[in-house]
Amino acid sequence: MAAACGLGITGTASDEEAPSGAGTAPADASLDPDAGAAPRDAADEPVDEPDVDALTLATTTPASTLDLDVEGPAGWAHWGLNANPNAYNQRSGFAGAIPTFQLTVATGAGNVRTMTDGRTTIRWTEGTPTATSSGTVNGVYSKDNGPTFTLRVPLTPKTRELVIYAGLHRAKAMFVATLGDGADAITRTETFDVPPGNADYRFALAHHVTKDTDLTIRWSLLEKYDMGNSNVTLIAATLR
Repeated sequence: MAAACGLGITGTASDEEAPSGAGTAPADASLDPDAGAAPRDAADEPVDEPDVDALTLATTTPASTLDLDVEGPAGWAHWGLNANPNAYNQRSGFAGAIPTFQLTVATGAGNVRTMTDGRTTIRWTEGTPTATSSGTVNGVYSKDNGPTFTLRVPLTPKTRELVIYAGLHRAKAMFVATLGDGADAITRTETFDVPPGNADYRFALAHHVTKDTDLTIRWSLLEKYDMGNSNVTLIAATLR
């Protein structure tokens, strides 16, 4: 056991009283109270911290229900309504806040299909082109040739969180979020490995940007455990 180390004190304090006035400057009432004070150095002034871009990623399981109007006051998007792979709904009055995805593949041709068995029921009342959904479990998915769903979402200094609702089935997949472009871009990455069954994710991207900036999302299928059915899904996104 390590020994405790204390502060050693040597010598003793003197009991003798110091001579009157010893060690003190003579009083002079004519002196300005501030005279002789050290001048304030510029380094003593408070310094504002630099305002910088920031990005964090928190991954959780979605709730059983989702109201897009509540969760996306600055815009939302939903894909695959009514089992239509081309269906893309947005919040009315916020067109373009969350542009639709691009699908790319590693080889060959890509495909987009619809899922009809989502585990989160989604609703809205302020949509376009479909104004209202009382509850849908639709979304889109892709499974062949190494697909990647890519979203490029414009952010402003007024926005603070982008949330992506996505999932996978019997697959290994990777989620990558990149704030800005170039060597200084901030990137957050997570990999998910689900050999059996399904998994649903709520990717919450809290952010702070000093100017209008794009946040690029990539959701990629890396490995298939069921060659005929492994896939990645994309369901909805919200912005606040």
